[in-house]
Amino acid sequence: MIVGQSFVWLHFPKTGGHTVAAAIQAAGRGRGDLVFDDEQADADGWHDTLLHRMRRDRNFDPTGKLVVSGVRRLPWWLLSRVHYEAARAPFHCASREMLCRGEFYENNGQVNRADEQMGRFCAHPVVVSHRVV
Repeated sequence: MIVGQSFVWLHFPKTGGHTVAAAIQAAGRGRGDLVFDDEQADADGWHDTLLHRMRRDRNFDPTGKLVVSGVRRLPWWLLSRVHYEAARAPFHCASREMLCRGEFYENNGQVNRADEQMGRFCAHPVVVSHRVV
C-alpha cells in the first residue's frame, strides 16, 4: 500500500505492483507526504486492503481519498499467479482442473480462489473510472 495526502494505492497481487510503486516513487521524489509499505512478498501492509489496514492501524483513515488499484483480466491474472506460486519452493503447481475453477495453491499448500482474492479488495464499493488494455 502507498498512502498520500489525497490517495491510497492498493497493491492487488500479480498486477504489476512493483512497477507501479517504482513509478510513484520516481514521480514523488522529494515529497514527504508519501508513505510506502515494504514491498517484500510477505511484508505486513504491502497487500493490505482498506479493511485490513483499518483493523491493523486505528490511525489509518482513507476518508476522502481516491483509492486506486490495478487489476488484470482473470485468465492472465490466474496464469501469473500460478506461475508465481509454481516457481516458489515447495513448487505447488495447479492442475488444469484447478485452473478451470479459478483455483491456485498458496505457498503453504492451501488452495485459494481468484474470486476470494478479488472479494478481499472489493469489500468497499468499486468504480471503474479508466480501463487500460
